[in-house]
Amino acid sequence: MKFITLFFFLCLLAGIQYCFSQSKEALPAWTFSLDCDSAKGSSGIGSLQLLPKSIRDSADLLGFGACYLCPKTYDVLFVYKGGLRKRMEMELDTLIDIFYHKACANHFADFDVYIFQLKMKDGTDMDPDEDPYIFPTTVKVYKRNPDKTWQYKQQKLIRNFVEYNKLRFYSIYH
Repeated sequence: MKFITLFFFLCLLAGIQYCFSQSKEALPAWTFSLDCDSAKGSSGIGSLQLLPKSIRDSADLLGFGACYLCPKTYDVLFVYKGGLRKRMEMELDTLIDIFYHKACANHFADFDVYIFQLKMKDGTDMDPDEDPYIFPTTVKVYKRNPDKTWQYKQQKLIRNFVEYNKLRFYSIYH
């Protein structure tokens, strides 16, 4: 699958630097710092693509980001708290305002944040139609806790983009 979604929702986070360091435990120690002015043009709001029609509506109005240049590459998924109904009733402009303005001030406290660690190409050199992912790959999933630590959720072998988006969807709702 060509990476048609780069422009739509998954942009290189040139201005948002996510830092990753491995501790002695199995779980990574994640931290991130934000340059909010740069973030406005380097992250996005959108939906998970190529999901079955029965669940597609539940995969909309999500925040996306990625770190292609980190020692261990990963995607970031931001899900506005308050449940699916609240998110679906929200106007896109309202969510964009929260994501790009308020979230910078409170370190995304209004969002559940997920990390999907997987093999990715260097996004700075890619053609917009190029797929950034290297499949098959093992994806490790982490969710941020309220105290801003990270909880390892699962690890799964993923063969293609459709499987990857299903994993991201079910990570949100299970």
